Amino acid sequence: MESRQAGGETCSSAEHALQAYEKHGVGFSQHLQGEFQVVLRDGETVLAANDRFGLRPWYACKQAGCLILSPAVKGLLPLLPGAPELDPVSVAGFLTFNKIRLGNRTMVKGVEVWPPASLLIQTKGKPVSQRSTWTFQYNDSMSEEPASDSAIDALVVAYREAMRRHAAVQAGRRVGISLSGGLDSRTMVGALAPDEAKRFSAHTYGLSDSDEVLLAGQVASTAGMPHFFYPMEADDFIRHADVTADVSDEMDLFVQGAQHLWLVPAAASVDVMMTGLDLDVTLGGIYLTPDVLGARNDVEVLDLLRKRNRIFTEEELGLLAGPSLRNDRQAPYDFARDLIRALPQNHPAAKYDLFINQYSMRRVIFARYGQIRNYMETATPMLDYHFIDLVLKLPTRQRAGHATFQPFLNRLCPELCRIPYQRTTLPPCVPVRFWADAVRIEQEREKLYFRIWRETHGEIRVPYRRYYTNFDEWLRESPAWISFADQRLLDPAARIYGMGIAEPQAVRRFVEEHRQGQVSRRQQIVCLLSLEAYLRRFFDAHE
Repeated sequence: MESRQAGGETCSSAEHALQAYEKHGVGFSQHLQGEFQVVLRDGETVLAANDRFGLRPWYACKQAGCLILSPAVKGLLPLLPGAPELDPVSVAGFLTFNKIRLGNRTMVKGVEVWPPASLLIQTKGKPVSQRSTWTFQYNDSMSEEPASDSAIDALVVAYREAMRRHAAVQAGRRVGISLSGGLDSRTMVGALAPDEAKRFSAHTYGLSDSDEVLLAGQVASTAGMPHFFYPMEADDFIRHADVTADVSDEMDLFVQGAQHLWLVPAAASVDVMMTGLDLDVTLGGIYLTPDVLGARNDVEVLDLLRKRNRIFTEEELGLLAGPSLRNDRQAPYDFARDLIRALPQNHPAAKYDLFINQYSMRRVIFARYGQIRNYMETATPMLDYHFIDLVLKLPTRQRAGHATFQPFLNRLCPELCRIPYQRTTLPPCVPVRFWADAVRIEQEREKLYFRIWRETHGEIRVPYRRYYTNFDEWLRESPAWISFADQRLLDPAARIYGMGIAEPQAVRRFVEEHRQGQVSRRQQIVCLLSLEAYLRRFFDAHE
């Protein structure tokens, strides 16, 4: 358990969790700040709990009348009565949405992940009781009044205090910040006092000539923070393609395995890595676009999810799905519809935002964050309880499109706001009304470079280097990536074919369309490569 403070009570170990239980009884987990999993036994009573946000999730299965818990899906596989079976609805959901997981299902039949803020109580001779200790819920108000100065100031004070506590708690330990060219990680740097920044270190990885890496360097230099850069090239992202399956709690994009290259050396100099997590979604309201704000009911929320978040369309999935999935192609939409109805929000825009938070951020992005724990301890101030409570009080429309985030950031660290950030390539001191145009211009620039490549038949190539990677280019041009995709996806012995998940002719069509520049199939190909890596790792071993 990480060190945190809540209401003046420090919780830094199992001992402090026990003290919280002695003081508060079965409600003890509500008084533990930070990320945690805890199991506590008191005589004939056993309690198990996790943190508010599911940063440390419990996975569970029932066998022979017993409930078995594990911090990772792979910990439960040897305990299943036979070979693990794929859940076809979850597989169809992964191919449909990819960055969204369906409720608490996993890819393995009979294994579920607990919701965040769960508390289980088991007393001998009594039924098991499981309940929620906290509910994540946005303010449904759609007030168009901008956030007040006092509200923004309160956010700044709370965030600085969260960082101050982190610095105090980690005193004597080597603390790093995973620094990108975005804004979430920049807030951590900007919230540190100058003397604190010098004892922290910043860590960045990716293509050395990318905008994202260069901007991260500027932020660290301006803050006077030691900066460690770990260069990576295209081949690195496939050389470690199978690492992700070994270290992630559940299936994720195989390219995340490249983190191994920077986390190993970083662990030699860092005890705790602080990571930007979710601030763009919570305070930044990045998903609250005009069409989301205009949604009128649950049907339109589902339509937006279908339009904006799917990987394979219904038609594409119809071509792709093998015999194991043909009857479940519509199931992800039906499941998503039921999840939308159950959300504790009134306004459709807030429902959409909470759906993304619960089933994309918590189930996917947080899992990537959890990979770091295989190498070192983790911490994130962005989900500090007091700070997030202030965020949740903001009307939904005030969070939309960085409307409150931009003034918050400029008051937090004005000197860092003069440095551009990678999404817009504008410095965030620029009024937020210009940001959407900047994003559109960047998207047009990327499309232009692609057109040049396609219409010159690959003779002229202008590299697009806004991000620390470029999977789109690599899948078309990198010999190593082309060979890797051929070996994993075009081989008749691929697991996605042997398990009846995909049709070979459809996969070949998608791969060739991308390579020839007819259609960008980057997301679909990476999705299939991730699924293939997962099947090889977790299902081959149990054949």
